[in-house]
Amino acid sequence: MDDNATVANVRALLLEREPRLQPVMDRSVSALNRRYVSPETLLHEGDELVFIPPTGGGC
Repeated sequence: MDDNATVANVRALLLEREPRLQPVMDRSVSALNRRYVSPETLLHEGDELVFIPPTGGGC
């Protein structure tokens, strides 16, 4: 990724490489360094980015 990469850029690259993830990624939220972030958030070297899919269950 380049110096101006965003969460949205990583999401797009991931979906380009693994298109079958589209249904899950459409409903996932993003967290950067353990905080929820928007797709426009800039990334920096050493950041930890995760995509959190929806979960359900329990009573």
